[in-house]
Amino acid sequence: MSAETPEHTVSRFWTRLRGYFSRGQGETNARSGPAKAFDVPLGCVEWRQGDVFAIDSLTVVDGGGRPVEHRCDLGVAVVSQSCDASQPSRPLIQLAPVTRLETTSAREARDGKRPRYAHLAAVGPDLFADLDVIATAHKARLASANRTAGVSDDVAVRRFSGAVARRFGRYAFPDPVVACLQPLRDALASKAPKPATPLGSVLGMVSALRIEVADGWTNTPHDLTLIVVLEPGALPTGGPDGDDLPDLPPGLEEQLRDSSSKLQPSLIAQRLTKADATPDFRYWLWQFLAQAWAEQCEAEAARHNLRETVRSVRHELVTADEFSLSRVNRSEALDLDYLSEPLPRSAGDA
Repeated sequence: MSAETPEHTVSRFWTRLRGYFSRGQGETNARSGPAKAFDVPLGCVEWRQGDVFAIDSLTVVDGGGRPVEHRCDLGVAVVSQSCDASQPSRPLIQLAPVTRLETTSAREARDGKRPRYAHLAAVGPDLFADLDVIATAHKARLASANRTAGVSDDVAVRRFSGAVARRFGRYAFPDPVVACLQPLRDALASKAPKPATPLGSVLGMVSALRIEVADGWTNTPHDLTLIVVLEPGALPTGGPDGDDLPDLPPGLEEQLRDSSSKLQPSLIAQRLTKADATPDFRYWLWQFLAQAWAEQCEAEAARHNLRETVRSVRHELVTADEFSLSRVNRSEALDLDYLSEPLPRSAGDA
């Protein structure tokens, strides 16, 4: 008899779980006697992802495998996709507790810099679904609870959906790649939450960081490209048609390196935020900032003897409106708590 695959195990688990919730009145359970039949509320046809229900707890499993009640004083939000939440034929629904964040944390979460949280814009600027705590419940649990739309307009709906997708769709890089990217992670974690600093201000113009590998992740050593995706308009272009690169200002690179010839991101950021920086200077400063980050990652690979896995790290600079879908499909988001893939925006945010 062949061994059961993980896919078959998961499928069998969900089949049995659905069967438990949909048992008829006459079926029995060896331990608890007659099983109660739960009717799916027909009103669920109006339920949508992001809806908030006024129930005060969710059942989760503790470290000992025992069910415990997790307090939800602000209610729970629907995490399931709208097409599943609204189907009477689907008895189960995924829910997350609603939580309130303080001013700074709320701003970072609204900007997509805290992937644990999905903003419930229609109920408050500081209210979020906590995606670290998700429980599956029968829809009958929500039948008598008050329901409020947590997201209403198209942009808020797409942002909530994007936050949920991002939470569960992040790529798991190989451990040696994670190690060589650590200096960049550390720098962003310390500076991005501080928009008043030069580097924090500059990071506000970075839309996303992505990693592209030359020959696929199964082939080593890897030649990586760190793609720095800037907000539209952040990168000055040369010539009337934007197709002529500006000349490198004499001596600029030497000014940006320290005594050990390392490019200094903080110094580059200071120059970028100066009001008198010309477009030519700004173009090259952005290039050197991306190069500095790539050089730091490559040096980290060498320091930890990871060159057998990560041979090189080069950089590429591009704006969000120039980054094609084919490049998105060939690369992976370097998804950090303080810098992330852009969420859908309203016209006023552009």
